[in-house]
Amino acid sequence: MDDDAGPAEGYGDPVILPSGRESAVILLAPGSRLVFTGELFVSVLAGAATIHGHHLVPGVAPIRVASTLATALEAVYSAAAGGGGGSGRAGLRKGLAEKRAEVAADRQVPLDAVVVLRVTSVEPSPLRRLLGAIREYRTVFGREVEEEEDGPVILDGAVLFFESQERLKDAAFSSGYPFEEGQGWEGVLDDFVSVCDSKEPGELGGTMLLCGGQDSGKSTFGRWMMNKLLSRYPRIEFVDLDCGQTEFGPPGIISVTSVSSPVFGAPFTHGQNPVDARFIGSASPKGDPAAFFQSVVSLLEHHRERSLAGEQVPTVINTNGWVKGLGLQLILDTIRVAAPDMVVQLETSVAGRNLPGLSPLPPRELQLWACPDPSSADDPKVAVLPAVRWDNLPQKGKSFHFAPKNLRELALLSYFHSENVDGTAPWRVPLDAVRLAAPPDLIPPTEVLRVLNASIIGLLDSAGGASDNENGGLFVPVDPTRRCYGLGIVRAATTDLDTAEAEIYVSTPLPLARVCPRVIAVTQVQLPEAMLTPGGPYLSDFPTGGGIGGQVRKGRRNLGRKHAPSGP
Repeated sequence: MDDDAGPAEGYGDPVILPSGRESAVILLAPGSRLVFTGELFVSVLAGAATIHGHHLVPGVAPIRVASTLATALEAVYSAAAGGGGGSGRAGLRKGLAEKRAEVAADRQVPLDAVVVLRVTSVEPSPLRRLLGAIREYRTVFGREVEEEEDGPVILDGAVLFFESQERLKDAAFSSGYPFEEGQGWEGVLDDFVSVCDSKEPGELGGTMLLCGGQDSGKSTFGRWMMNKLLSRYPRIEFVDLDCGQTEFGPPGIISVTSVSSPVFGAPFTHGQNPVDARFIGSASPKGDPAAFFQSVVSLLEHHRERSLAGEQVPTVINTNGWVKGLGLQLILDTIRVAAPDMVVQLETSVAGRNLPGLSPLPPRELQLWACPDPSSADDPKVAVLPAVRWDNLPQKGKSFHFAPKNLRELALLSYFHSENVDGTAPWRVPLDAVRLAAPPDLIPPTEVLRVLNASIIGLLDSAGGASDNENGGLFVPVDPTRRCYGLGIVRAATTDLDTAEAEIYVSTPLPLARVCPRVIAVTQVQLPEAMLTPGGPYLSDFPTGGGIGGQVRKGRRNLGRKHAPSGP
């Protein structure tokens, strides 16, 4: 795509050759793209293609791509001729090779510019089956479309759309829009790659920090940047400082994740365990900005120490969308501590939702919390990019119908709906084997079990934090620098705190070694109502030996109703 021209204003239809409901062959010429909803395995038979910045060529194993209505729909584009994939003509059967030549002649483009794809249906994951049973999320992987002549191509678990059919376009895109590479992105990539390649041995790898207001497209741009960097480097590290809209894990934590494979689709479709994390306990830093910043400093310092001791890899840092007042101060101080080589500032068309100019970096006028001296005195290079385009929406100006609350619920459902949680009994944890990180005057000791029951808790490390407990009691001081391993759900709790058998039952995708004995902390993240769906990660029956919350609540349907007399 021409870096100066920006996205094209319109796209032609791909040529789609279905083979039943399991697979299809797609021919894409420059100026056309494949847009779909659902999940597919995608591979290239000839030519070269791109998906969200990832370069696809023949001879590579099929990649699994999820395209949901929760974020920008994934789209497959033909890469430029000579993009490194070769024509791959030898591997095409005669009829397909002739069809490719016909498309090239019809579109008046070189043969190598026509990419031939194979897409194959994907067996629905347990998470997708669960979401299909929840009214609020049953369409997250795409709305149902009727099969008809000259209509979309329907595969098992996916729908392939022709863009020229406006009514189908409206049905598919009314809550999402196809991904398009933005204006100026390639230039920013080239500048950052130059920085990374210029690093000397023993130095930190290149670091890029993303910032911008809500709905400016930081996550979309971040996924594109990660995929582009992975075409040049074997892995990168992603530092996620947005505790509300996390990229790889559940909300309520900030984390460092090692990424070695391309990233597609909404965050809840590609979660993975972090290398390091800190517990925030909330979807926003607004409740305690000072504690949040302590966690940020601790996470960045440990990341720097680990990076200097290991291999040199690029790092992408994402920040949250709180850009006013104390939020602006947090972002500025984060830039000072992280000392990135480049800051990418995404700006919306609404000036009041954007950050001020960051070049040069504004002076630190408010001393609201301790801020370590930056490791570099030089201001980073700042690149200002327009926010991700919303022009393609049929109803211009409307966002996705999945609000931030919905995305957090989807992230939690994905995190807890795994093979380590579903169908297994929760861990039985004696209360005297863990410590609760909370001010002792915040939770009355007699109410601890009631507070813990049916809550989402952070599972924290007992080492490296303020864990001294001279009195041997249940509470330990809150320490924002303590490492977090992940989250758990307290499925049930015994009724009596005064007995030696007091215990809680914890469901978590983490192994037992990271559950007990550890420090736990109660989050402010609410248990989603959708998680109470039968068959979900919370609502199931298991024996607790008398604990509360261990059995599915049953309603009485055999009681007759007493009707009031009707009239005199």
